[in-house]
Amino acid sequence: MKNISRCLAICVALAGIAVDGHAQFGGGGGMRRGQGGGGQSGQSGDGRGPSISRMELVTSQLYDLRMRLMITPQQGPVWDNFSTRYRDFSMASSRVTVDSYELSGLQAIEQHLSLAQNRLSLAANFSMAAKELYAALTPEQQNTADQTLPKLLQNMGK
Repeated sequence: MKNISRCLAICVALAGIAVDGHAQFGGGGGMRRGQGGGGQSGQSGDGRGPSISRMELVTSQLYDLRMRLMITPQQGPVWDNFSTRYRDFSMASSRVTVDSYELSGLQAIEQHLSLAQNRLSLAANFSMAAKELYAALTPEQQNTADQTLPKLLQNMGK
């Protein structure tokens, strides 16, 4: 009986972590729709007019960052790796569409654990690509990155 209780407690903790991670990285959605953050309102959350797809927003943000950093042709390959990893990581939570209500309790928990592990792997790949990019940047570019990357990451889940 003690092992069952321990297993259940671990499962509940993992489910809580997965749900928290899902909400943090864009899966929570409930309030965002009401705020016009890419929901059905026809306007984006920043008042720019008709809503754009998540991929279009990410692509636009990456383009803006590339222009601010003034990426050189020599830095192109590390930039391409960074932007691919950012895209993969930022889009991961928007691809979740399986209805957990059709699964048993343990299956739903396992699914959330799998999704959390996938996001962790994508985050690690993104972090490695960011370190490689930073190493290729000049001090001035690093200063610009220090000013703009935190904002980019803040907007990732929106």
